[in-house]
Amino acid sequence: MLIAGKMTAQLIVDIQVVSESATIPVDKIIESWAAAVLDQLGFSDLTEMSIRIVDEDEIRALNRVYREMDKPTNVLSFPSGIGDDLPDDVPRILGDVVICAPVVEREAAAQFKAVGDHWAHL
Repeated sequence: MLIAGKMTAQLIVDIQVVSESATIPVDKIIESWAAAVLDQLGFSDLTEMSIRIVDEDEIRALNRVYREMDKPTNVLSFPSGIGDDLPDDVPRILGDVVICAPVVEREAAAQFKAVGDHWAHL
């Protein structure tokens, strides 16, 4: 569990890496980026989310099913829609974020960005 800075949101992040990419940031960095976003949004309660890092086949399949677009994309998000009316000691479940490592790498190169900076942006 990560305790974020200003708002002291308690954040539980389930990070799943199923990509072979060498540019994927370590879990602690990903957690710190998620915590920073929640702080900026004013979250201060117990919050849970998952971040799955995949290759192009998986994100393409998800994009085809959920957006009817038969191509890979950089990121997809799936809000849970639950958690607002749960007791305080039960995490607010935000949902899932799926990021495609090869697309992140290609976009960073095309935009002349450091790949780490593009990861942080997403």
